[in-house]
This record gives sequence, structure tokens and C-alpha cells, in this order.
Amino acid sequence: MEISRVYLNPKEVLGDKVFVSGMEDVPATQNTPAYRVYQLDSKKERSAFLVCDTPRSSDVVSSTAEVETMEGFSIVHRNITHAGKRYNEPVFLVDSLKVKK
Repeated sequence: MEISRVYLNPKEVLGDKVFVSGMEDVPATQNTPAYRVYQLDSKKERSAFLVCDTPRSSDVVSSTAEVETMEGFSIVHRNITHAGKRYNEPVFLVDSLKVKK
């Protein structure tokens, strides 16, 4: 059995203050559902990808915003597209994301 998704405690991995920016909506294709990609920044983890597979349950970010809540925080290895480039690497995955207004 292969482990595909490992759930983590976001405070241990990222610290107390987490910021997201660079939001991009990736439309659904025949092989993959739609998802939203953010650039993640915190004291413990600099410039990582944060992906939300349910774009309707994540906030739209126009610039840099502090994260209020994240549900289902985990790490997965997957293919993503961001800024016209394809990546095949470990990314952080959330079920929902809310930022402070």
C-alpha cells in the first residue's frame, strides 16, 4: 500500500504566522479536477506551493494575505501547473483556506 497523503499539524510545520500570495485558478481538464495554487510563506517554510483542490472553499487572494484557518493540511507528491510551468514535486494540500480580511 502506497501512502498518498500525509496529514500534518500546520503550526508545527509552518509556525504561527502564515501568508499566501500569487493565487492562480487552474481549470479542470479531462484528467484532473480544478484547483487553486498559492505561494506560501512563513518563518519555517519559505516559498512553497499550497494547493486547494476545492476552489469554492478557499478565499481569493489579490496580494499577500495572512491565513486565518486551514482545514485538512497535508503534504502530497503531485503534478501541478503554476505560472505556465508544470511541477512534479511535494506540495502542501488543504481542503479549505480562509484569510484574514
